[in-house]
Amino acid sequence: MLIEIKGVQFVNKGAALMLQAIQDRLRRELPAAEIALTPGPNAPFRSIAATGAWQRLRMPGAPIDLDSLSYRLPQRALELGRRYGVVTERDVDAVLDASGFAYGASWGDAPLVSTSREIERLARHGKPYVFLPQAFGPFPASPAARDFGRALHSAALVCAREPESCSHVAGIAGDLGDGLAVFPDFTIGVPGTPSAAARWNVDRRSA
Repeated sequence: MLIEIKGVQFVNKGAALMLQAIQDRLRRELPAAEIALTPGPNAPFRSIAATGAWQRLRMPGAPIDLDSLSYRLPQRALELGRRYGVVTERDVDAVLDASGFAYGASWGDAPLVSTSREIERLARHGKPYVFLPQAFGPFPASPAARDFGRALHSAALVCAREPESCSHVAGIAGDLGDGLAVFPDFTIGVPGTPSAAARWNVDRRSA
């Protein structure tokens, strides 16, 4: 199984901690699973390679989302990409979105548009899209936000980090039933370093 972890990076320490927490849990629960990460300014090739992850080729864009073309690539092209450590959406079996805070009026319509397309496209191919606990909204009064709310019905699970985010999601998506839940920060289980606690004069029990 190849699981894409979306929205994480290595410069922002919160995002890096989320990546570590997810990897730790996957090693325990799905030890045979592989992961894929998208390269970017704060997630360079070398950092991704050091984790043992595949490089996820991601090509969202308007008006055509080029990730959709990955399903039309010949098998030989996919095998060639894997030879160089590169995978496409077609290779991915599931997506865990750990963006933290990427969906709301603060970031405009672009993330809403591209993610709406991705959720619905993955659902058509039987691939679950899960939003791990994160902040959502408030959302703009725009067609993109309405489309995002509709697309959330095709997500496998949407986890809001607190009740306010849950309310924002329900405001654009309506009743998602068991598909919408509130969960706290999931990085709390990552082991700390007692020496760091002492260095910063923090109670050692917090590490």
